Amino acid sequence: MWVNLLLINLIVSLLWNTGIWESLDYYISKRFPLRHLPQIIFCQLCLCWWISLAYVILSGNFSLLAVGACLLNGHLTKITIPALKIVEEWVLRALEWISPR
Repeated sequence: MWVNLLLINLIVSLLWNTGIWESLDYYISKRFPLRHLPQIIFCQLCLCWWISLAYVILSGNFSLLAVGACLLNGHLTKITIPALKIVEEWVLRALEWISPR
């Protein structure tokens, strides 16, 4: 269960870094004026919390410890997202070093 929660965290963080939620919110607000994504899914912490909680409930592991793990998993996005940006910068620098212009 713990590994799956960390994978959920990683997937949510990767999707958040791509900017897909901002693009989706822009599309919704452009198509339907004065409408935006609800804050429940427009916040990376909330999104990770709800997806983790849904996973715990659907997998049959619902307990107080599992809910605490979901909360911790949601708060880990505050660490995972900057860490992924650092890794992205390292990969870009390595690619620039490998193939100079």
